[in-house]
Order: sequence, then C-alpha cells, then structure tokens
Amino acid sequence: MDPRLEEACHTGNLGMLHSLLREDKLLLHSLSSITASSDHNPLHIAASLGYTDLANELIIRNPHLASELNPRGFSALHLASANGHLETVKLLISKVGSHLCFLKDKDGRLPIHTVAMKGRIDILEELINVCPESTRVFTYQNESILHIAIQSNSFETLEFLVKKLES
Repeated sequence: MDPRLEEACHTGNLGMLHSLLREDKLLLHSLSSITASSDHNPLHIAASLGYTDLANELIIRNPHLASELNPRGFSALHLASANGHLETVKLLISKVGSHLCFLKDKDGRLPIHTVAMKGRIDILEELINVCPESTRVFTYQNESILHIAIQSNSFETLEFLVKKLES
C-alpha cells in the first residue's frame, strides 16, 4: 500500500485521501487484496480507528474493501465493532450490506461474536437488530454467542443477550 495512503488512513485525513485520488484515480482499485507492507487494507485501518467519514469515502470508491479479510480473518466490520465504533458499524452495514455480518474470521467468529467478547452492548444490539440470525451461528469450535459471553466473564453482556434473545 502506498505509505501516503496508509498515513491518510491512520490519521483520518480525508483531504490527503482526496489528493492521492486526484493523482491516481485507480489507487483504491490497484491494491492487492492485502499488500506485503501492511496487514490491513485502507478500510480496515479507517474502520478500526473509527474514522467514519474516511470509511464512507473508501466505501464509495471501492465497496469491495469491506468484504476483504486481513490475515487474521477480520473484516472492517469486525474491526469497527471490536473497537467500539458504532457509527462506522452502521455505515458499513447501510452502505455495503448486512451480509458483512456473516464474514467469519479464522476461528469462525462473526463480528457479533467479537463484540460479545468485548462486551460492547450498543454495537451488539445494533448487530442483533440488523441481522438477528447471526446470533444462531456457531464458531468453528462450536461456541455460541452465549458461550462467548460466558468465557469473556461479562455478566452484563450475558444478561443483555438472554433478555434480547428471549423476545
């Protein structure tokens, strides 16, 4: 990845992104899936850091970036969810689609599993509302979302899930 593009994503610098795209209109389309110099594509970085405006611009220019997985199998939705960036989570789902909720990491965890591990109730609620069927998916180790909440020692998450899944 161009180091200037990587810097723009790490700093959330939308102006720098626009400048780079004026220089090379195909910049976001000429990236290999994951370049040797980085484990993340530009959207992974922006989503992970919660730069929603930058993530929006990247999605507009190349929505395919949202479906790419990093070497650990994390998508932009996994990363935004795990880091507590609700607005970026909403953006990814609304602009790209709820199918992102079913992208699995190397352990077979969906973004909703990652959120349950982290105890991020607001994002958990959003993912359940948008994609309720994701709560029934098991990981490759046959763990349910409830198993993950218990393993993470998050009573609050477990309590929320039991109430939400009852209704």
